[in-house]
Amino acid sequence: LKDLDILVDVGGVYDHDLKRYDHHQKGFVSTYKEEKKTKLSSAGLVFMHYGIEIIEEAINYIFDDLKIFPLKYKQIPNADQLKSFQDIVYDAFIESIDGIDNGLNRYPKDVKPAYNDSYTDLISRIGRLNKKPIQLNSFTQDELFVKAMSLAKEDFIYEIQYRYVDLYISFPIVKEAIEQRFDFHSSGKIILLTNQCNWKDSLINVEKNLNIQGEILYVVYHDILDNNYRIQAISLNPYTYELRKDLCGDCKGLRD
Repeated sequence: LKDLDILVDVGGVYDHDLKRYDHHQKGFVSTYKEEKKTKLSSAGLVFMHYGIEIIEEAINYIFDDLKIFPLKYKQIPNADQLKSFQDIVYDAFIESIDGIDNGLNRYPKDVKPAYNDSYTDLISRIGRLNKKPIQLNSFTQDELFVKAMSLAKEDFIYEIQYRYVDLYISFPIVKEAIEQRFDFHSSGKIILLTNQCNWKDSLINVEKNLNIQGEILYVVYHDILDNNYRIQAISLNPYTYELRKDLCGDCKGLRD
């Protein structure tokens, strides 16, 4: 192993200068940031050191190879934006991998979930690829590992794509709508989105940016699928179905 250029998740050593990224050794307690409580796995270690470069490559891949978005939307963030992008992706995607790999509970052990999840997260889907003792198939462990890498890549690229849209496509659209909210309705509590975008995360980020957290109650937007306008009440936060203010009973379900 000592002759390899880089070693990840094995070897019992974490040393960035030597490009050794293991987290199993006794005494390893590194976290992504000092204030974080989630100990890093090898995934987190690699992302902490190479995340900015990885994100740049992913953006190029999304635009130039996958051609998911028109090139007019392509921009490579500056150094400060890339660091912020890296932090967002760690919090939203990588940290959960670190937590699961290190066996850390997401919440106190005395809190019982209201319902079971469906085990469709990335870790569960990769785990299902492991060969079972009585399983009959023609795949070798190496072939299954390649499948696992493909799954991880697909989810990671989607995460970069989603965050890019939020930060650099949806954010300015939502910000403009919020800045013009009093022109649309005198209360300033309703915004009109004149361009189609993924607005939910962007709205929270714009509110923070403008220091008006929680003030927007409803969004009116054009649904291109049925060429109609919809109004949607905004959730208290991304983790709940509770609303800041529900629509009145007579308005729910109305069409045309």
